[in-house]
Amino acid sequence: MPKVEEDTYIDEYAKVIGRVNVGKRCAIFPGAVVRADDDEITIEDGAVILDNAIIESPKGFPVKICKNAIVSHGAIVHGGIVGENAIVGIGSIMLEGSRLGCFSILAAGSLLPSGKMIDDRKVSLGRPAEVKREINKEDIERHTNEHKALIEKAKIYLRMTSKSNI
Repeated sequence: MPKVEEDTYIDEYAKVIGRVNVGKRCAIFPGAVVRADDDEITIEDGAVILDNAIIESPKGFPVKICKNAIVSHGAIVHGGIVGENAIVGIGSIMLEGSRLGCFSILAAGSLLPSGKMIDDRKVSLGRPAEVKREINKEDIERHTNEHKALIEKAKIYLRMTSKSNI
């Protein structure tokens, strides 16, 4: 059964199923599916799961979405770990045992194969994903602003519904 902390917004059209722990001030937007049938999923404080993202934990591969991370529209995290303040870009895929480091970006449409690790503070892209450069000040500012805007939207939606939905 999912456990959801306070001030977390889960849209009525999102699905959160199984052994899922959702932290404080998180946002799970319409169409997202967070399914922990075979292993645990942890979504830490401030994490954002955008529209139509899929997060699933196959047996032996628990998922962890760390503090203030963003899993973008249509992205898939299938047994991976997303580091603090990291961004999984639109339509990207992370497979079993993969890890995206803190403050790292997996660019839109990229594939992080099973077992592949991207170090902290890197921008990676491609199929398979390869590191292209270091994170810079502008990347961090853009993430901070985007994250803040998404959390503000979630607060508005939460007030409108006056509850979190599972």
